[in-house]
Amino acid sequence: MRKTTLGICLVVVVAGCRGDNRKEANASTDTMPRREAAAPRGPVVLADPQISQVLMSANSVEVALGELARQRASDDEVRNFAQTMVADHGAIYRQQAALNQQLNLAPSPHPLSEQVAANAEQTRQALDRLSGEQFDRVYMANEIVMHQNLLDSLQVVLVPRTQNPQLKEFLEKLRATVVAHLRMARSIERRINPRVVE
Repeated sequence: MRKTTLGICLVVVVAGCRGDNRKEANASTDTMPRREAAAPRGPVVLADPQISQVLMSANSVEVALGELARQRASDDEVRNFAQTMVADHGAIYRQQAALNQQLNLAPSPHPLSEQVAANAEQTRQALDRLSGEQFDRVYMANEIVMHQNLLDSLQVVLVPRTQNPQLKEFLEKLRATVVAHLRMARSIERRINPRVVE
């Protein structure tokens, strides 16, 4: 069984990148760089400013990769999904920025938010080398991993460690959007990449 380690490795704060445990009959289409993150040593300290920055970074990444896919995707459904990512994650970013201002909360860097940015750059570079159906397949596989990792991080780390009730409520509402995006991405991937076995 091959582990695909694409996308944002947000679960590094939980237990390292868990990847995606799906089997593919042909692994030759996996052109994304492999990223294995070490599990953190000891408890991870995340305060609300760092949690906010992690989320803002993740949403920025989704917008940037969505914009790239809107331009480069060959499949209409992949292009529409990318447009949804740009619209939804752009709106979430703006809502969070407004909430941060309302709460007088200044997002603060954390190694996790820095890892999000570094992984995004690697992903973008890898996607820049692809085109056509291969771009579509790799972009969608990446979206599945990114959204699954974000969902796991929300459930296990980010929501439980958030102290401010309003920020916590915002993160809990975000969970439903992430789940919806994950379902959409899996549905599209099953259609464009029939070699994927769940």
